[in-house]
Amino acid sequence: MLRTIFLSLCLSLPVLLPAASFAQQKSWSGTAEPRNEKEWIRAVQLRVNANAVNSFMTNRLAGTGRAKGVAALTVEIASDGQIKAVSIRTSSGSEEVDESLRRGVMALPQMPRFTPDMQGDSIALVIPFALHG
Repeated sequence: MLRTIFLSLCLSLPVLLPAASFAQQKSWSGTAEPRNEKEWIRAVQLRVNANAVNSFMTNRLAGTGRAKGVAALTVEIASDGQIKAVSIRTSSGSEEVDESLRRGVMALPQMPRFTPDMQGDSIALVIPFALHG
């Protein structure tokens, strides 16, 4: 069963976060394992945001004026933490920016496994991004 969660936190790009090191991790080790669904969602938000910022900056889209508006991605994550799919839910208006965000999230290392209070085989998170570039 797939559940979809709409995140109310709007992630602004480009923003440099202390969480940027999450994007460099090859596994979830080195950080505290989430203990419940709320902590799990927050941990995923931090990692997705950090990686999206890194991808956005690497692709030199920041500061070009081509990245403006709002975009939203749907990220499907399996119970074992593997990212199954990333799709554009709301386009930024630029295929280049949308694809940069999508590729950045797909390149993430494995997310943490579901916590004991999480049900189902996978979960879909809708993650909005406010783009200022």
